[in-house]
Amino acid sequence: MSYEFETLNNIYKPLYDYVKTTVDRLKSCGYKCEWGYYNYHYIRRNNDWALEYFPIPVIEVNGMCDIGIDLNHIFIEYKLIKKAALKYDFKKLKKYKFEIYGVEEYLDDFYNENMDFEGIKGRIDKSEETTIGISIFLNEKTPFEQILEVVKLIEESYFERVAIKSLQESSDKNYSFIIGKELNCIIDRPLGSFHPKHKHIKYYVNYGYVNEYKALDNEEQDIYLLGVDEAVNRFEAVVIAIIHRKDDIEDKWIIAPKGISFTDNEILRNVMFQEKYFDIELYR
Repeated sequence: MSYEFETLNNIYKPLYDYVKTTVDRLKSCGYKCEWGYYNYHYIRRNNDWALEYFPIPVIEVNGMCDIGIDLNHIFIEYKLIKKAALKYDFKKLKKYKFEIYGVEEYLDDFYNENMDFEGIKGRIDKSEETTIGISIFLNEKTPFEQILEVVKLIEESYFERVAIKSLQESSDKNYSFIIGKELNCIIDRPLGSFHPKHKHIKYYVNYGYVNEYKALDNEEQDIYLLGVDEAVNRFEAVVIAIIHRKDDIEDKWIIAPKGISFTDNEILRNVMFQEKYFDIELYR
């Protein structure tokens, strides 16, 4: 038993140290991170899939991507809706080793190093997948700066597909009646909770609704509460922006405590954990 204990400790202690340092540095760059140990990861060995029964540390970054610290490599995984994947410039990934696959059938590749690069979008287009997974692989000793470079690349891929519009640009959407209005909000999905149906979606901000207004689905208007870093049940805050989902019936209102402002990218970073699954516009 002593031998096994020492062997496992010698393996896991460097992984733990690496993860703690990486999490601390990501947080210092403004990212919300959580991590834990997870098993049952598939890896490719000699062109065949192999299942890892042992746990490895995985960092979840803003609900945007996962960073896995494996024994002999690092992987960074993220997802795109199919529509976004068909518009995505995959040439940005050519400097890395990467794979593209379906989320439902994740062992079926749209791209790996043995496949034709130019055929990526054709294979995606012909598939029935609605969400596309991408994994980028790095050396196990990759310095933090390179990990941050990939995280920013992924973040920019979300930012680039969101149209930022002013109220003056909106010919068919009239949001001027609500921007700047102070509302009393009820929070039914507090920070740290999970989506009631889609259990993989964790709320990195408080999410709730306002009773005074109805959305187009005839339910109370949903809101994201930014700038409050603890779980709350109710909060009075000001509407600072509107997210319009082009592929859904609902809009989402962005609210924040009076006097606190956010840039466009700061808003998108805070709501990306859920809005990445939709085709959205941001109105301010």
